[in-house]
Amino acid sequence: YVGFELYTDYHGSAILHELNTGNTISVNYLDWGTLSIDIIQLVCNQSAGDAILYGKAIHIKHSNEYFFVVHKVFVAIPGVTGLFDQYFVPNAQLAIAVNTGYSILSGSIFLSTEVGFLQDEWVYHRIKTNDAVVQGHVEPADDDGDNILIAPKVFLSLPDQTTPCPPFTHFIPIICPSGEVFTYNLTPNRCLIPLRDPCTPFNPDNCSSYPPPCPENYPLLSFPSKPDGCYIPPCFPDFVDLQ
Repeated sequence: YVGFELYTDYHGSAILHELNTGNTISVNYLDWGTLSIDIIQLVCNQSAGDAILYGKAIHIKHSNEYFFVVHKVFVAIPGVTGLFDQYFVPNAQLAIAVNTGYSILSGSIFLSTEVGFLQDEWVYHRIKTNDAVVQGHVEPADDDGDNILIAPKVFLSLPDQTTPCPPFTHFIPIICPSGEVFTYNLTPNRCLIPLRDPCTPFNPDNCSSYPPPCPENYPLLSFPSKPDGCYIPPCFPDFVDLQ
């Protein structure tokens, strides 16, 4: 797992910074494998520290050159940049520092990214399925005896490995009574599906009349939800739809 700086274009030479170790290596060529040009350009246009490559450096002996084969890429959700370690979190109890094998028990994860109205359930799902790298630090045990992983920055794997959403033809159409609205749920795979009992009384007095402050390139997805029929407005980065 490395951060990187390009010397030329995305196929040219680069310096790679191995995460959590301080090691660096210069490579003469980056092999992006089967990644699409859209994802490659997105990764290369990120600010320093906002993209991670996972792969393998290979030494060509006869020319004494190195190239790096990219297996996965990760792009950051806006967050706080700092001197934090990067972790995989394979389950709710364990955080593993990438490239080192060092692990620490963590009873919970606290996301503190800068994106308001980000759907935490979706991000947590990506973390638990190893489709994200968490950058942060571990706070000492709380009153319950559990360490807490504070994560001001999360890197999402691309392309986003979602499963196809069920077509709406699979759901029985329902017409709600007057004064009620049809409500939905957003799954961790970003599928919008009707709730099992979708009709709920609409109480506009309990709903916010102000749109959320989604940052640039984080389009708003809004849909009516329970308990009051209010529109829930999560923000999603537009890059997750790149294939």
